[in-house]
Order: sequence, then C-alpha cells, then structure tokens
Amino acid sequence: MPQKNLDYARCLQDLEAHHTAITTNISNYTTCLEKITAIGGDSPKFWQDFLNRAENQWQQQIQTYLKYLTPGQNFFEQMIETIRGIVEVEQAKRDRTSTKSSDCRSHKPSSDRQ
Repeated sequence: MPQKNLDYARCLQDLEAHHTAITTNISNYTTCLEKITAIGGDSPKFWQDFLNRAENQWQQQIQTYLKYLTPGQNFFEQMIETIRGIVEVEQAKRDRTSTKSSDCRSHKPSSDRQ
C-alpha cells in the first residue's frame, strides 16, 4: 500500500509540475506574441488560437485532474493510518498475551522443587 501511495503522490506532483510549466509557457508565449504584434502590427490568427487552446483546454484539464485526484491521496493516507492503528492494537494484544503467559510460567510451582 505505501508504494501505491508514493506512486499516487508522484503522479500528483507531476501534474502540478506540468501545470506550472504550462502556466509559465503561456506567460512566455504571450510576451513573445505581444512583441511580435508590436513589431509587425498583427500576428497570425493561429498563434492566438494556439494560446487560447493552451489556456482553455490543457491548463483546465490538468486542474480538473488535480481536483479529482487530490482527495484520493487523502484517502490513501487515512487508510494507511487506519492500518497502522490496527497493527498497533494487535501488537499490544500479542504483547499483553505474551506477558501474561510468561508471568503464569514464572509463578507455577516447579515439580523439581520439593
């Protein structure tokens, strides 16, 4: 289970890194497009269309993925904590049983003693 949690967290980090990269690239692209427009007066329509698509489709899609997947990471963390709690309780029960057994053995009269 912890390996899946790590993989899940890594995927979320990758999505966030992609989101940051797209945001940065959009900003840089916009700056370059503005400079080109300032020099030539107009830029080809498909350059602006590409920018619009990057902003509207790719960035929003990654945000959607993050909104869906982030609660899943919390679920994995809660599940792992629950399993840890169960293991601790079981270990405490075994320790208690083991202590009682050893106490009983140490208090039994030995047949060799007479």
